[in-house]
Amino acid sequence: RCDLIDTSYFHLLQISLFSSLLLSLHHLDDRIKLWLGNNLDIENLFSGIDLDDAFSFQWQSVPLMSVSHDGNKINYFMVGTGKRAEKRLDLNTIVWPEWFGQCLSNDAKQAVHDAFEIAEQSSGRQSQWYLFGMVPKVPEIIQGRSLAFPLALTARALLGSQKCCPGYIATGDLKLEQGKAVVEPVGDIALKWDTAKEQGFTLFLYPHSSAMGVRLPDEIKSIPVKTFESGWMWATLYSRDRVAALTSLETAL
Repeated sequence: RCDLIDTSYFHLLQISLFSSLLLSLHHLDDRIKLWLGNNLDIENLFSGIDLDDAFSFQWQSVPLMSVSHDGNKINYFMVGTGKRAEKRLDLNTIVWPEWFGQCLSNDAKQAVHDAFEIAEQSSGRQSQWYLFGMVPKVPEIIQGRSLAFPLALTARALLGSQKCCPGYIATGDLKLEQGKAVVEPVGDIALKWDTAKEQGFTLFLYPHSSAMGVRLPDEIKSIPVKTFESGWMWATLYSRDRVAALTSLETAL
């Protein structure tokens, strides 16, 4: 029963369950639709998109690292791409639930828009997007711009019906310079590397401009990248036996 569960836990439980269904189902039958309507607070938790549209979208989850006085964390965001029904075309290209918008600081919101713009520019394709995070309803719990690089990688993968390498995680800001998407520096690289290692990730992508003075151990493969295109190459083609070849290819990009 809902009243026996702390409301914050119940919020996360509903989001987790809905995310699992989005990742595993590509069609919403009437039985599941009825169950969702009866058991989840769909209108509030997933405002801005109806169930049929949500299950027609392609979805991927993306891990995002954060460092704060409360400890280092990895939060998972859900990124969906597709075409909403015509009755919803008046909405913005990027939509998130109202509660989730309150979780994002203004600079994080701008980073989200920049990430999807760069992914679309890089792929030569455009789409409509839906985004939410498996995070508690805490105002501006997501701050900064370090989510831009990993979000753009996930969006680019969705646009090409691809997936990034299993076990990878990325951090970094993005900025367009003379038509090229540059991976901009972010802080706490060593702490984020520790978090990635503790959580079992095997490939850590981070800004080349954040590498100065940072020595990362060899337990997981750590790649400093300068541009979004080189980051995309590593995120999709990496394996331990390809490192030399990818390093040569990166030099040519």
